[in-house]
Amino acid sequence: MCSEQSLTHLDDFTAKLQSKIRKLDEDILANVRMQGSAGQRGREDLANAKLAINDLAFKIRGIQERAVAAEVMVQELSRDIRSLDHCKRNLTATITALNQLHMLGTKWVLITKLIF
Repeated sequence: MCSEQSLTHLDDFTAKLQSKIRKLDEDILANVRMQGSAGQRGREDLANAKLAINDLAFKIRGIQERAVAAEVMVQELSRDIRSLDHCKRNLTATITALNQLHMLGTKWVLITKLIF
């Protein structure tokens, strides 16, 4: 079943197979290298993401601290406004009382002039 003609093509066939094997070996090596660099890139990206998260957390803490300080300032301003509002009410009541006292005094003077 093996003929001399089929044996002559065996060398060509073997050479083609060895060429294909070399090509596959090169492809496998290239893929392994790519996988290695992709893994390294992944680790670098993860480290960069962790740094970005820490930076963001730091900025959020700063914003929270400023918000607390702003809230304290708003409470102090509100307290001052309430105090000024009470002063305004007292001052308005005092002015009203003085106006009424002035009107009473003026009327008293008129009455005393009319009587005497």
